Amino acid sequence: MAQPEAQRWNDRCLQTMFEFFQQGAARGGNAPRVVLAGAQDSPAQFHNAAWDSYCTGYAFIQLAHMNISGRYPKAKQFVSSELLAGLRPFENRINLIRCSVPCMNLAGADPDSTRPPHLVIEARKNSPLNVRQVTELLSRFGYVEVRKLRPPRTALIACDNHGNAKRILRELRHHPQYRIGPYVAWKHSPLVRPLLLGALTVSGALLLWQLLHVASPPGAPPVPA
Repeated sequence: MAQPEAQRWNDRCLQTMFEFFQQGAARGGNAPRVVLAGAQDSPAQFHNAAWDSYCTGYAFIQLAHMNISGRYPKAKQFVSSELLAGLRPFENRINLIRCSVPCMNLAGADPDSTRPPHLVIEARKNSPLNVRQVTELLSRFGYVEVRKLRPPRTALIACDNHGNAKRILRELRHHPQYRIGPYVAWKHSPLVRPLLLGALTVSGALLLWQLLHVASPPGAPPVPA
């Protein structure tokens, strides 16, 4: 289920997730209350092993609640066993962000790919495209990976889910600097385009030779090419 814009976090680092759930925007009134006895919540403690462990557990509990709470009335309170049972579909799976499949299954076959098709971005002006600037522009749409193509005015965009890909296409449709659209291999691939052009050239030459051969009657002098 898609979440409202105010209930999303822009990246997946531990501090961002912890602060997101601390604000309570996505937890609801019946979310588990996690209290750390004898310590103060302080972002200055991040990258301390003990503090990071606490934040990881905190985010895990809140994610478990977010995963299961939408299936029941808002007033329902969950016990720990119910939260863990709701996470059973993710058991023995390792999340992958730069692969064609969303996760690696340690206890069976990997799932089918659910990644959205790649996008391509092109600079409207005749100048090289800056990958860092493009990555910064797209960072508000979630996780993206940008790789430069040939010609240098274009780059390939890989999004982590279909929702973010649709948002990029919708909100940047009329961007003054860039043109963004679906990636088409025969049109944008630096490998496929030369192969396709070569195949068309060879096919055209063979067809022309065949036509000239058929047009020449037996015993007639060859038709000059």
